[in-house]
Amino acid sequence: MRFIRNILLLLIPALLLASQAYAHHLWVMKADDGYVVARGILSERIDAYNPDCVKEVKAYSAEGTELAIQRIDEKDRVVFKSETPVAMATVTSKWGHRVNTTKGKKFMTRKEAQKQGLDVLDAFFSTHYAKSLIHPVSPVGKSVGMKFEIVPLEDPFQVVPGAEVPFKLLFDGEPLAGSSMFTADGQKTQTDEKGIARIPMSKNDGLLIYSRHRIDLENREDLDYLIFTTFLTFEARP
Repeated sequence: MRFIRNILLLLIPALLLASQAYAHHLWVMKADDGYVVARGILSERIDAYNPDCVKEVKAYSAEGTELAIQRIDEKDRVVFKSETPVAMATVTSKWGHRVNTTKGKKFMTRKEAQKQGLDVLDAFFSTHYAKSLIHPVSPVGKSVGMKFEIVPLEDPFQVVPGAEVPFKLLFDGEPLAGSSMFTADGQKTQTDEKGIARIPMSKNDGLLIYSRHRIDLENREDLDYLIFTTFLTFEARP
């Protein structure tokens, strides 16, 4: 059993990396009667979720001004409305405790898993951040102050599909150097010493970019690390 456990411990990081493209995405999209906070796989499916996990939703005008919104928590999703057209929206969601076990990933705490007799490899807490551009926003390159954020340094709506656009990756307002940024079609780019990565624009109608950041914890019985994921989506090109 110890041999099997050691093998799994070696494989878990590789499996997590390989599954990045299949993890849940988080974004905001326009609906007939407002806007929807969506969770699932962009362009493939939208999944149900607990609205209580969505801790913050903000909307912005084309000038970058924060807008007043009416948030509505439905049974399995969050929607919101605004009297002013929304050009950009941001979301913070805390999905909670997770454990990797010899029987796969489980959505529970370490203590809950151990009570079920599961062999826990590690325990973590997952938080997602999303920024969705529905229309161009000015000024380009301005952070909205999210804890984990992807900032386009050029207006992506004005770039020819296939051209490269620089994006800056920020955590707590500081650039993250040497971090991986991914697109929905599997492209992977590393940020430079200034936290900037140049990513080719999708030739489709939209684009998804995301990144993950892990913070290891010491002397915690309940958690081994925190996982933060940030998403940037473009709903459409004008």
